[in-house]
Amino acid sequence: MTIRVAHISTSRHGGAAVAAQQISSLLSDSGIESTLVSKDNLNSLQHAEISKVSRNLLGKIVTVCQQVNTLQPFGIVTPASISNIDLGKLLQKEYDIIHIHNWYNILNIGDFERISQDIPLVFTLHDERLITGGCHTTLGCEKFINSCTSCPAIRTNKKLVFRSKLQINDFFRQATNVSVISPSQWLKEQFIRAGLAANLRSLVHIPNSISPEYMGHSGYLGNSGTPHKLLFISANINTEIKGLSIFLNALDLLTEELSPTLIPQIELHLVGAGHVPGGKNSNIKIIQHGSKSKAEVRRLMSESTLLIVPSLSENSPNVIGEAQLMGLPVVGSSVGGIPELIEDSVTGFLTPLEPKLMAHNLRRAITSPILSVISARARSAAQVRYDALSIARAHINVYEKAINGV
Repeated sequence: MTIRVAHISTSRHGGAAVAAQQISSLLSDSGIESTLVSKDNLNSLQHAEISKVSRNLLGKIVTVCQQVNTLQPFGIVTPASISNIDLGKLLQKEYDIIHIHNWYNILNIGDFERISQDIPLVFTLHDERLITGGCHTTLGCEKFINSCTSCPAIRTNKKLVFRSKLQINDFFRQATNVSVISPSQWLKEQFIRAGLAANLRSLVHIPNSISPEYMGHSGYLGNSGTPHKLLFISANINTEIKGLSIFLNALDLLTEELSPTLIPQIELHLVGAGHVPGGKNSNIKIIQHGSKSKAEVRRLMSESTLLIVPSLSENSPNVIGEAQLMGLPVVGSSVGGIPELIEDSVTGFLTPLEPKLMAHNLRRAITSPILSVISARARSAAQVRYDALSIARAHINVYEKAINGV
């Protein structure tokens, strides 16, 4: 029997969207009828009586209001999500599985119950939104374990977060037709700690799928000479949760640990929208590339010495796997699921977020005499972790278990 799956992702941009596209493509290659549904191709599934302009305008208003109400560095808290899909039309498509990756302003919590009454639901946890009342990143807050009362991430309307959390709790504690996939063991444990796993068909850890364009590289491609090129990549380099400001502070402190002859041999390359004001880190050259295509990002990776991932929180960032597969060693913060991808001094370098300690660990990485060995180990581990056949089989096992009601 051919399994028919609809993958739902709000957009085709961002980490969750890229992961959704990758797994959809991988499953198609494995004989699954896999369709990606996003805002870009949603027209046939939308409510006919509501204009596209009205839906988009309402979505933008809701998003702006929730952004303004969110305190940094939490990014955005989204207790309200606009339902943009006509569920009757979705259910008429006769899918065997609805696989939800990112549902903000496409579905709301109330839609989950309606869908799961007819079709098995599978969620992939790309962030913490599904265990909270709206936080995509909890940053150590543990109020999600109970009911998200007095949310520290927003300015006003804290009761809205509380009500959203209660809805999520009710859904998962009553659901019998739902499975959950987590790309990291860390977020899987967070889901269990939230008390939402008891009635699931499956709760499994499956790594994200990585594009074969990264899998095809062989050997160490990082720049082992000078200048030492440190690469930072983010959709927007000014997003606080990505940790660039902490890293820039660490770079200032790094100059106190390095010899004067080594300092001029270090460059920081920034990829992504946004801008770092001049005058910072005058001892180290900063080159801002802006947004780049995937091909251009791969080229920059191939020319770099180290990838820097100083995030305040991460699930299982694709960029680390991509770099490892290309032979680019990674320095990552020891938060969330990152330590599952990097064994310190063996397959990369881990660092706390405290700037002085980060500076120390940057020095360790920059001056390491065995970067090529670390690169080779990381690449070997990544090839096993992101093996396409294993990832496809793991997803199919989840689908079959859900369809068969096991």
